[in-house]
Amino acid sequence: MKRFFTIMTFAFTLLNASAQETTVDFEEFGLSPGEFLNGSDGSGAFNTEFLILGNNFNESYQSWSGWAISATTDTETAGFVNQYSSITGAGVDGSNSYSVSFNFVPNPIDFLISTGEGPIVSHKGVFITNSTYTYLSMLNGDSFAKKFGGTDGTDPDYNLLTIRGENMDGEQDSVEFYLADYRFDNGDDDYIVDEWTYVDLSKFQYGPELTFGLTTTDIGVYGANTPAFFCMDNFVLDVVSSTENESFADLKIFPNPATDMISIDFKEKGQYKIINYNGKVVLANYITNNRIDISDLNSGVYNLVVSTEKGETTRRFVKI
Repeated sequence: MKRFFTIMTFAFTLLNASAQETTVDFEEFGLSPGEFLNGSDGSGAFNTEFLILGNNFNESYQSWSGWAISATTDTETAGFVNQYSSITGAGVDGSNSYSVSFNFVPNPIDFLISTGEGPIVSHKGVFITNSTYTYLSMLNGDSFAKKFGGTDGTDPDYNLLTIRGENMDGEQDSVEFYLADYRFDNGDDDYIVDEWTYVDLSKFQYGPELTFGLTTTDIGVYGANTPAFFCMDNFVLDVVSSTENESFADLKIFPNPATDMISIDFKEKGQYKIINYNGKVVLANYITNNRIDISDLNSGVYNLVVSTEKGETTRRFVKI
């Protein structure tokens, strides 16, 4: 059973550009140890400066899928009650915060994004480890999932994370990372990942969209039995920096992500156009009351281009 979900790279269209390495470490969410964010505010995503992590929160069931942000530290409690902890009890190098991913089957969430306008963000790599819930489930088994290796340790079980994206030739490509692998002839080589491990993503250098999929050998009547969680931290990017026209330095759009309406925090008069991921202008008008109705747009990532007598600038937003 495969489950795929998306992490979204986010960047501005900039001028006079030069690249510098940036690491997204999720500390900016300001969590205290033991806290987590699971999307219960209905925002639909977690925005960092250069990444958008999609989230779906079901208010009726108080459940979530996609991505969460966590600072929980429990490495011992088994089961679903401990769904936000990494098996290391912290982020990379003992840091406070990290992200957790979960995709619910049989109703996986598809987070649509665009490829944007040009190679603004360049992927380099990311650190991955197991969640405590998934680690202990694979190690010992539970009421839903088997113990990896079976009773005698010889079952060739595995839990595979596949990261897909567009390579530098513009073709779909993938990177595989085994969160657990019991297929070795020598059982002493079997393992379940219990530390932060760097995964090289440089083959996706200019592909802004990445999808993460899990495949397990433990399949039941209703699909995969292995808990579909893993943890991610320290996403390393090369990001274009720039000195943008100072006239637009204070221009902001909010909320972002948005559902029905976006507001432009900008005092200048001018025009705007909204461009979809295919490069088509889907909305255009004069800036009047600084509010734009986007309720008729499909879910996705859009470029908002604002033009005044002083020039033009682009901001990106997500419609959910």
